[in-house]
Amino acid sequence: MNETGLSIAGHGIRLMATDDKGNILGTSLALSGDKPVLYRWSNVTAEAKEFISYDKSVLGESATPRLAGIGISGDLDGNATIVVTKAQSVDVYVWKVTNGVVNPTPQKYAFPVATPSFYWSVVPMPIGTPGYMGFFSTSATNGLIWMNSTMGEVSRSSGVRTSGGDVITINGRVYVAYTAYSGDQKGVMRICDITDGKFNQIFNYTMEASGANGNSTASACLMVKNNELYAVFGCTGSGLYFYRIACR
Repeated sequence: MNETGLSIAGHGIRLMATDDKGNILGTSLALSGDKPVLYRWSNVTAEAKEFISYDKSVLGESATPRLAGIGISGDLDGNATIVVTKAQSVDVYVWKVTNGVVNPTPQKYAFPVATPSFYWSVVPMPIGTPGYMGFFSTSATNGLIWMNSTMGEVSRSSGVRTSGGDVITINGRVYVAYTAYSGDQKGVMRICDITDGKFNQIFNYTMEASGANGNSTASACLMVKNNELYAVFGCTGSGLYFYRIACR
């Protein structure tokens, strides 16, 4: 990634997400006194541009929040939804993009599970499907949670140690991908068909390498191009895996 255009100092870009067209958003953990910014890259070689500068007073916070995760659905040049979560909190911030213009003031929601860890995320469901999908771990529980448009719980898949994932629509069906950190210190890569409201596994493989992962940071990303599904699975200490799957 091209670092030209970044104005932050003292820490790097730690959280990233892509929209449906490959535009990239990234942000720091916001631990220093620098103003929190969501940066945008139009591709992997483009210069970074400040996309959203979010003052803590706009977020209703008394201090600069530490961010935990980021998710996007839609097209940043058209209509999109951007979701950012706060570390060790139930706070979730949602920005809307309409015709390429972002509303700088986010809607604030409360995640229905208390209290997530340092790394957790919420992604919007694909455009045309209302609601959100959350990926979380707490001191008491962990898993995936399907939520409605105001982040009320719809259904849950418990016992999954993960911090992120992705949701996509292919040929009228809805799929979620995630990587779970398992008890043998490996990443378990999964894709589930959730069209009927259940987490039906259709892809389930375990990474070969093992490694320590104290924060259970594990995620996945999906994209369809030329009628093929591109899936990337990552797990701290275990590795990064890439798959190309034919769509039917």
